[in-house]
Amino acid sequence: MSRSWRLALSIGLLILPVAGSAAEPGDTWRFCPPASEPVLAQPADADDDTVRISADSVSTHGEVYTLTGNAIVSRGRREISGDTLIYNRSESSVEAIGNVNFLSPDLIASGDRGKVYDETGSGRLEKIEYILPGEHGRGAAEVIVLEDRQHHRLEQASYTTCPPGNRDWLLYADEVTLDQTDGTGVAEHARFSVRGVPVLYTPWITFA
Repeated sequence: MSRSWRLALSIGLLILPVAGSAAEPGDTWRFCPPASEPVLAQPADADDDTVRISADSVSTHGEVYTLTGNAIVSRGRREISGDTLIYNRSESSVEAIGNVNFLSPDLIASGDRGKVYDETGSGRLEKIEYILPGEHGRGAAEVIVLEDRQHHRLEQASYTTCPPGNRDWLLYADEVTLDQTDGTGVAEHARFSVRGVPVLYTPWITFA
């Protein structure tokens, strides 16, 4: 059973009295299909280490490339785009400013700005909305810290399995940590709301 299924099952027990009607057996996710893996502007194989860059304008200073206008930097199955990208070849990093979009097999995020490191998969994205491809989860966060390719930490975050435009239930937390290696997570100072009404607070909760 996936992390999002168990969390949704628990929340479903809270929502059931106000849901109006129950889904048929086997139809749990009829209104909330999992997000598909993102389509990259510059597709490549997962093990392709070639760094690809494109933009309307590119300037260079040593090993630092400044890309402006429709700027994209990709490597393998990971891609970041924005109004301005600063690619530092020596440290294998990309700083993104304005209309930032980050795509990877396990995370889709859009926000104001961020910086990622290709070699380690680490980085930081600010004021984001996110989707977990292949799962029934999405939300927003003030900051998401990419500790590596499999471990993420979200600050001032929300999470729901409802489709876009639907806020039947939401989980808010001061901090959420996700471990993609075993599908577990921890939320600290978590608040649940059902149709805009707070129904539960817990200082700490784990989910799988």
